[in-house]
Amino acid sequence: MPTRPTIQSLAGVVALLATPWVAAQVVPFTSEHSVRGVIYNMTLSPPFDLPQEGYGMAVADLDGDDDLDLVLTGRGDGLIGIFENTGSGSFINRSAVAGAGNALSAQGVSAFDYDRDGDLDLFIAQRHHPCRFLRNNGGLSFTDISAASGLGFSAMCTGTSVTDVDGDGWLDLYVCTYLVGTPNRLYRNRGDGTFEDIAAARGVNSLGLSYQSTFADVDADGWPDLAVSNDRGFGNVPNQLWRNLGGMAFLDIGASSGFSVALCSMGMAVGDPDNDLRPDFYFTNVPDPAPPLFGVNPLMLQSAPLGFTQADAAWGVSNQRFSWGPSSSMSTTTATRTCTSTTRPSRTGSTSTRAHRRWWIVPRTMRSLARVRCPSPASWVILTATATSTCSSTTTGPPRAST
Repeated sequence: MPTRPTIQSLAGVVALLATPWVAAQVVPFTSEHSVRGVIYNMTLSPPFDLPQEGYGMAVADLDGDDDLDLVLTGRGDGLIGIFENTGSGSFINRSAVAGAGNALSAQGVSAFDYDRDGDLDLFIAQRHHPCRFLRNNGGLSFTDISAASGLGFSAMCTGTSVTDVDGDGWLDLYVCTYLVGTPNRLYRNRGDGTFEDIAAARGVNSLGLSYQSTFADVDADGWPDLAVSNDRGFGNVPNQLWRNLGGMAFLDIGASSGFSVALCSMGMAVGDPDNDLRPDFYFTNVPDPAPPLFGVNPLMLQSAPLGFTQADAAWGVSNQRFSWGPSSSMSTTTATRTCTSTTRPSRTGSTSTRAHRRWWIVPRTMRSLARVRCPSPASWVILTATATSTCSSTTTGPPRAST
């Protein structure tokens, strides 16, 4: 049994006070960033050539006090924003003293404990600059170890995802790239503070225009499988899916499983809307009159083991609008629930009458708000657990996907 690494998942929106919604009720939102101490002005100016793509961010417990802190990128001077959660509903700006430095074209942010010292380190993927890797020294202080770790590379990077690919107890990193002819990278954590790219050796060096990747145990064998969302799939590389064969190799099952749809795949979410305990996937798209998708956002249900069918029309989620990062949480009970609490999968019980299994999904910069210890070499990206939560349960029927 490998040593269990500690990880912290992320969230890609600054939704600090997410109010549960119920059917047919509109809940107004107000901006509270200023009164809560989160003042960080982003820019749409160069060096971004496509500023509408946005910047990466993270919500993570960086100082180990069980409060979720903020990591923000996109300011004009590139300064990485580090905001400490006081635990009382406000934040303290630690950016100038944290030592995180600058990231002028950050696209993806991952927080994970690469050295198993109990705190969360930061990887920042950049599109036009070398990637950054920051070791957490504790006390919201960081040291740049990009070069020493082997992660300070330049490759027009976008989304990232983290899991223990080979079950050795050390968290590994997959990095997407968006440049014709440049492969995605899978960095294996050697356990000595350094990483090596094993994407080609494992067969997952995708040449797609990749925006997002996620790990999910698609075949329920305890090993994290890999899904990649690719833009401009027509005439290029469509979305991809690989089975993890015991940590030492991956098998491409995208075409054989029906997973590999071709679209302008902007983002990806994974969950279980049909409650069959098999991961399903939802992709965002851009409006396009061309067949076969006609610009819809495809919902790919795993209707049979390792067999996907398109079901967005039946579920009413085709959404022919310009879409980017999807997000969803789902329940296996008959009631529709919206859960807002931070959970630890090791805890049991529920405030509702029935314990429920929660599926957290991970689009490009979205992560769930939960700190966990990996129970096995299986993927940490989809967390399935009976957890203590605050839920609103007012309607019955099939679970609804929130996009």
